[in-house]
Amino acid sequence: MDLHIELVEGSSDALRRLATQLRANSGADRVELVHRPGDAEHLGAGVLDFLSVVLGAGGVGTVVVAQVLGWLRSTSTVMTLSVVAGAKRFELKGVDIRQMDAEALAALVAAMSRAVEQGSVDDA
Repeated sequence: MDLHIELVEGSSDALRRLATQLRANSGADRVELVHRPGDAEHLGAGVLDFLSVVLGAGGVGTVVVAQVLGWLRSTSTVMTLSVVAGAKRFELKGVDIRQMDAEALAALVAAMSRAVEQGSVDDA
């Protein structure tokens, strides 16, 4: 399963920090920063587009989901991420995540984990 984490609102540096954390702690097979191709007017690799996280078997998806939500909850940077798992898209706002109680956060982790582990298209 390939998980895409897109930056909707916030700085590209924050997404780079998330990539570093996922590489170090998630157990994902691969975490890559994906850039949009540059154009003739701009040099370099282009704008950071999203993180691609390739998951192996054995519950790694749940670990990645918990890492993303924990990181978003603890970061001081206000941002919004879009996490795409199969046919499901989750819009995550840092401010909203920080205000969730334990039960709501657990329900979100469960819904995202199902989508990641099973490629679920059921409603969360």
